[in-house]
Amino acid sequence: MFTFFNSILLSAFALALIPILIHFFNRKKSRLVPFGSITFLRSLQNQKIKRLKIRQVLLLILRTLSLILLVIAFARPLIRWDGNGNIEAHSPTSAILILDNSESTSYRSDKGRVLDRITSKATEILDYLREGDEATILTTSGAKRMGFTGRWAELKAFAKEAVTETEMSFEWNSIFEEVDNVLKTARHVNREIYFLSDFQASNFKETRVKHDFPVASVFGINCADDNVTNIGIRDVEVLTKIIEKDKPVDIQFTIKNYSKFSTGDVSLNVYLEGKRVAQNSLTIRPLDEVHLTTVISPKQNGFLNGFAEIDDDALLPDNRRYFTLDVPQEINVLLLGSSRDSEFLKLALKPDPASTAIKIRETSTLYSPDAAASDVIILTEGFSWETEKASILESFVKRGGGLMIFLGGRTPTTEFNSHKKFNTGQISKLAIGATSGSAIEWFKIDRSHPILAAIFDNQKKIVSPLFNTYYQMTPFTGKSIIGFGSNEDFLRESTLGSGKILLFTSSLDPEWNDFALRGVFAPMIHRSVYYLSLKDKAANSYFTTGDPIRLNVPNLPSLRIKNVNSDFEIIPTVKKRGDRSEISSAGILQSGGYNVHQNGRAIQSLVVNVPPSESDLSPIDVSVAVSNAQYVKAAEPLEKVILQSRNGSEVWKWFLAIALVLLICELLIAQSGNGNFKWPHYKSR
Repeated sequence: MFTFFNSILLSAFALALIPILIHFFNRKKSRLVPFGSITFLRSLQNQKIKRLKIRQVLLLILRTLSLILLVIAFARPLIRWDGNGNIEAHSPTSAILILDNSESTSYRSDKGRVLDRITSKATEILDYLREGDEATILTTSGAKRMGFTGRWAELKAFAKEAVTETEMSFEWNSIFEEVDNVLKTARHVNREIYFLSDFQASNFKETRVKHDFPVASVFGINCADDNVTNIGIRDVEVLTKIIEKDKPVDIQFTIKNYSKFSTGDVSLNVYLEGKRVAQNSLTIRPLDEVHLTTVISPKQNGFLNGFAEIDDDALLPDNRRYFTLDVPQEINVLLLGSSRDSEFLKLALKPDPASTAIKIRETSTLYSPDAAASDVIILTEGFSWETEKASILESFVKRGGGLMIFLGGRTPTTEFNSHKKFNTGQISKLAIGATSGSAIEWFKIDRSHPILAAIFDNQKKIVSPLFNTYYQMTPFTGKSIIGFGSNEDFLRESTLGSGKILLFTSSLDPEWNDFALRGVFAPMIHRSVYYLSLKDKAANSYFTTGDPIRLNVPNLPSLRIKNVNSDFEIIPTVKKRGDRSEISSAGILQSGGYNVHQNGRAIQSLVVNVPPSESDLSPIDVSVAVSNAQYVKAAEPLEKVILQSRNGSEVWKWFLAIALVLLICELLIAQSGNGNFKWPHYKSR
């Protein structure tokens, strides 16, 4: 059986048509020539004419065969046979072994661990290599690699000891690209690629376009178990957005049964700061998932780390999933504007000794240091909205600060409307409801919004404050939280950079409304301050093992990322962004809870979880993604498969030699015919 190392060159077979086309196009057509008399002509020598035709056909065959043989020689043919050869007899070989050490290979059954079978098969393949061969080992995690070498003892030790299981996932197409690059460094013409894996379908992101390794023999050795079973925690989401000490927090866990078998009862335990705070039991149907919401109450302030865990099964890493809660210890609020409005706000924000400390500062003007030291800034109707102050506010919100705005009779509408970057909209006109003899009430209320969810959750009917005066707005972006019956907004939210803005279209002046005198005022202002202080930390604090870490934190020296349950820590790269810093780090390979520390003080929390794609153990045939791959089960003997691939030798030299011999013969035959043919002589009587 022939195979070719440069099979793409076989398309040059079309060159063999050139001599044939030349032969047919150069044939002379018969012409009718008038002849006077044939009395004195002798008959032509038919035998010589036949000899001429035979020579022409022979030259055509030699030229065509020479071109065909040259094309085959440049395609570098290798002859193989399927007989009972010897594993010792093969051309010098360059072998590439790709070992899957992703999370799924930690699956353990009564047959042992999948990764152990992978390393065992790798050792077996290395046993089939001989002196003069070379091999290299790559891992799917990318963290381990050994270059081409013929030192088999080192390679075997590397496969057994250095290739350890990880909690990472990978994508096969990126592995194929790496193998392509490694192939370029191989010394030998005979090349073999061995993919040793459980071949999860989830690792093949793109199977419509097959990869091809035309210069190598490719083997996919499946080391997975049959009829695997697995249950994993696929996701965790903290549903409660405003988290306070001793207040209920809703957390939703998604648990999935990835197998075709029923699970029976599964126990889910939830831990916070090392203490179990909830326990549930559930049953999951085959290939189904359950969304379970658990309520817990944090008993302390600060960055709290927790996790949920289910019963042990054959794949352990996905049985635990981490989460973090940010219960603010302190919120710094800066008040600017009307002193009357500030008094209402200070009463609403009066600190609760059992809750988060809200520290309030008042100032008559705004400077950058004031903004930098604040979490939330509240502007009432006396704020001037000068360009310099607006620029300070814009920078403050973009880096994650919270801004609360109350419009009133002393709000400079022209200056306010000139600052369109805040996305709050523009003031259209002042609406006065009292002139018509009746005040206006709330009509549209978004009860699902985090500010209002805990206030109006159990109230079927909401008693609205009465509004005599408010501003009609032309909104830009954002969403309405509370609106009037006239389809206009009272409270609207917008975003700018990493921060949030809440706009109240009516003042706290009792002549404008009685909002500040109602029971709903204090909890709404209190929760609005909490909401604005969040800075979207939770959305940016969840990472997957191996993913790069990027966080926006205060501009402080000596920052570290440290595991909360071990001494493991990382020194991140720090880039200053004004009074904030962006810290970044290469991917963390171990799941768990982490804190960003500054001299032993936690300033930010984050969690790293295992990739949920690794929990789905459904396999795929590697030949679906690699066009020339042979798919082999780990239980099958490898010797016969490798023997059939290796036995044989390159024969391009023979094809080249035969082509040269034919060309020499063609030259001799062509020259021998020059001048030998003579027209017959005729004598007259």
